[in-house]
Parts: sequence; structure tokens; C-alpha cells
Amino acid sequence: MPKLEELTSTSPIIKLFQISGLNGFKTLTLHTPTCVRIVVAENGTGKTTLLNTLYMILSRRVAKLYSLNFDKITIQFEGFEKFEVSKSELFPSDAKPQSASAFSELTEYGVTEAQLYEFFTEVGPTFDARKVRAHHIYHIVYNECPYDPPETLRLFRRAMPSLERTQVYSGFLKYINNGMGTNEVLYLPTFRRIEVENTNFEKRQSRHHNLFEKAPQTDTDETLMWFGMSDVEAQLENIKSTIQSETFTAYSHLSVRSLEDLLSPETKQPEPIPSDNKILGNQLRLVLARLGQAEGQAGAKILDLIDSSEINLHHYDNLRSYLFQMLEIYTSTQKDEQSIEGFVKVINKYWNASAFESNSQAEKTFVFDKMSLDIDIRTPYSSDPIELSQLSSGEKQIVSIFAKLHLQKDKKFIVLIDEPELSLSMAWQKLFLPDLLESPSCEQLVAITHSPFIFENDLDEYAQPLFVSYERNKK
Repeated sequence: MPKLEELTSTSPIIKLFQISGLNGFKTLTLHTPTCVRIVVAENGTGKTTLLNTLYMILSRRVAKLYSLNFDKITIQFEGFEKFEVSKSELFPSDAKPQSASAFSELTEYGVTEAQLYEFFTEVGPTFDARKVRAHHIYHIVYNECPYDPPETLRLFRRAMPSLERTQVYSGFLKYINNGMGTNEVLYLPTFRRIEVENTNFEKRQSRHHNLFEKAPQTDTDETLMWFGMSDVEAQLENIKSTIQSETFTAYSHLSVRSLEDLLSPETKQPEPIPSDNKILGNQLRLVLARLGQAEGQAGAKILDLIDSSEINLHHYDNLRSYLFQMLEIYTSTQKDEQSIEGFVKVINKYWNASAFESNSQAEKTFVFDKMSLDIDIRTPYSSDPIELSQLSSGEKQIVSIFAKLHLQKDKKFIVLIDEPELSLSMAWQKLFLPDLLESPSCEQLVAITHSPFIFENDLDEYAQPLFVSYERNKK
């Protein structure tokens, strides 16, 4: 993502999004002429509905629009014409269940009619039994109904409407796929709602728990992560393992290359290594440390030769050539290392802001040991590191978001965030959106808020009210 001063010249991915005829009388419009838009809106204006609907579309969950009361959706991606589609074009009203009684019976087992139409649209017209049983709607019904698995499947099959994806539906999906390209959507809904929803899910008791506890998950929402920090720990450990593995693999290849160089009749005279080049010296120390040689006699001798400049004598040409090849090992893993450094730096910014606000020293600090590749949270008040699980809800929120945007280096996201001010102090609110934008994986940001502190920073000019218009329902 570009720096803040480059935002005005950075094109958005989504230029326009509009819901017309919401609840029969309201139209919500979102204009995004740049890659950031902060929408200021009071409760009850439809801001969450707007963001939810945009998320459904960008994540290709078009079937979920069935339960939304609207007339028309308009969306435009950068470089594409506008696409307008009505609800009646997406979901023709002539779709009827094969058995009305079976359809009605399903609604007695914890699901609504709208959820069932979404379900049948998502699993498709072919009724793939494995796909049906993997869906969360099936689990809800099965947990509540008195039937065994084959009987439950038969009930769903009898209730299935004669749904076929229309050409408009397929064309809409194609337009979304083309507009999004390789980008993904990261949706950060109101955090209080995430906590409640996940708690409810975990507390739900299934009468067939053992049968379904290992059921495959087909709904891979990119909504922000649960409050558990295990995913963050796993990401950090995975990057550490990748750096270690690539370092040892590159070192083994280096040994072969060096032997070939020594057997070559051509004499090579590599560049000198300046003794005052601290960056180069530090990089060599890191590679030696990761190979377990920094503390040995060979490693110490190499560093002494660099410090004394003896390394540049002619009879050390082969050694210099070898060391420059070792530096290539560091370069090959530098991107992974920088992702951890960026993550650590941005989290520490928030703890330092809290310390500044209270006129005290930072209570916590993320420490990244580049030699051992260990990442710990340290505090001046204890010799023991702090576990991620011990952080407050606001701290977990920050850690989760920036882990997603810094540690998944090959992904690019459109970030949608609803009420980012929740769980954040005023000092943190001012930092939050600029830091999101400057995260390496953030390509576009749409935030909806009613807190002025969230854009009391360089993003003030990108804030605007939600455009709402009304039309009297003629029905």
C-alpha cells in the first residue's frame, strides 16, 4: 500500500457501490474515488447493512442477498463499466420447493425460509450430498430434528426448490471475479458482535457432536479472526520455520556452488568488504547465527578478519566470494524477516502511544530476536514473557488485524471495517486507520464510523457522510 501522501494518486479497486430500494424506500450510495473512504454515519442509517452487503458481493456469497429486501444493486470496479442487477433478476420468484410440507418442516428446526433459499442456492441444483452435509445449515437442522443422517438428507432433497442460476446471476459472479482479480476481502465487523457470535457457536451443544466435530468447513469467511491468538502464533512460527528451512537449504546449495567455483580454472576477484560496513557485517552475523556457526571458532575468525580488513587480502579471495554467496542467503529470506519486523513495529507503536498518554514507560514490548528468530512480548515488570492469550480484547484486536495484514505477505485485501473505534482508546483510534492503509497487504480501505477521533489524522479529507436518499414506497 502506498504511503499516505500518495493516496490521492492511487486508484481504488471499487469505485461505486449502491443499494437501491432497501426495505422498499431507501437508497444507500458509497462513492470511493480513491483507495480510502471513511463513511461517517449515525446508528440506524443502514451503514452496517451497506458494508455487510458489499462484503457478501465481494466474497462471492451472492446467494446471501436473497434475505435482503432491496430492488437493485449497482457496483463499479476500476477499469470496468457499472453493473446493475435487480433482485428479481438474481432470484426469480417462480422457484418452488418440490415438497411444500418438507420445506415447511425444515423451518421448524432452527432455520428460516430465507436461510433455506440461500442454502439451496449455495449447494447448487445437483444436490451433492457431501456438499449438503458439510454446510452449517444442515448441521443446524440435524441437531434439532429427530432424524438420522440419511433421513435428514431425504428431507432436504424433498424440500429443494427448482433453483437454477440465471444468466444474470452467472454474469454478476463473472463481473465480480474479473473486478476483484487476485484480491481478497477482509471484513472486520463490529467486534462486540464477533465475540458474541463466536461465544454462541462454541456454546452450542450438538446432540450428534462426535459425528460432526471433524466435519469439513466450506464457509471460509475472511471476517476477522476470532479472539483466540493461536492463529497469530501459528503464523509467526510458520515464518520462523520458513526462514530456518530456506537458510539451511540455500547453505547446502552454496556448498555445491563453492566446490564448483574452486574447480573452475578462472580466477575470481570479488569486491572488498569494508570493515566499516556495519549492515553487511550484521547480515553475515545473522546468517552465521542461523546456521549455528556464530559462536564457533570459524565464525569468530571470519568476523575478526572483516573487522581488521584482512579479509580483503588476495589470499582470502575465495573466502570473500563464499561470504558474498552467504549474503545471498540472507537476501532470499529478507522478505519474511521484514514481515515480522513490520508487524512488531506497528504493534509496539500502540503500546508506546498508551505509555505516552499516561506519561509512563511502555508496559509491553514485542521483541524480535533476528538471530534466534524468537518473538516474545516482554514487560519491564517481569522476567517472564507475556502470552498472547493474556492480552486485553483491544490488544488482541490490534494484534489480529495487523498479523493478517503483515504476516500474509502474498495476499492483497480490500479491507472493510465497521466501527473501528470499538475497544480502542482515543490515542489508538488516531493511529489505527493510517496504519491499516500502510500495511503491505491493504489495497483499499472502506471504514464506517461515528467517532470523529478515528479520522482525526491525515485521513480527515477522506471522510464523508453516508449518502442516503428516500422514495415513498408505492406498494
